[in-house]
Amino acid sequence: MGYGGSTGPADLQRYPEMIRAIGEHALREHPDRKVVVCGNSLGGMSALAMAANFPVAGVLLRNPAPVHQLIGQRSRYLWPSLGLSKLLAAHIPSYLDAVANATKCTSPCWILISQRDTVVPVSFQQQIVGGYGGWIDVFPVPDAEHDTPVPLELENAYLRWVESAGEEIGKS
Repeated sequence: MGYGGSTGPADLQRYPEMIRAIGEHALREHPDRKVVVCGNSLGGMSALAMAANFPVAGVLLRNPAPVHQLIGQRSRYLWPSLGLSKLLAAHIPSYLDAVANATKCTSPCWILISQRDTVVPVSFQQQIVGGYGGWIDVFPVPDAEHDTPVPLELENAYLRWVESAGEEIGKS
């Protein structure tokens, strides 16, 4: 069974098809609504793919994982892969390359980065930040690990940003 009760296997090869279907559905069924995409960790990969290929009002990310780079660069230091990590990274659809997609994004982006993240180290998240094609606002969360709850003051700032993201796009 797939994700959310869908048919077929749950695998990354079906992500591009899923993202296209969601984007087309949102545009067709809600043409007058502003869409803000959100992604946490691996979900950032999908959110960036959506924002790179569809008109969205904003992008919200938390500890986004540039999977191609994580597997291709980080894994070789953690265990002897004999080059298999790069082979594995090559099998992830290029449509999901978070760093490449970030360069194509033009919507405003709000990104929360846990400063002590050991799952997706800050240096990898910075690859997305550094290449982002639109306006980006980075909110570092000191002393936070990958899954540390968001501090209340940042959560409130996040909610204010979500409310204003569509309004700012509408002004331009």
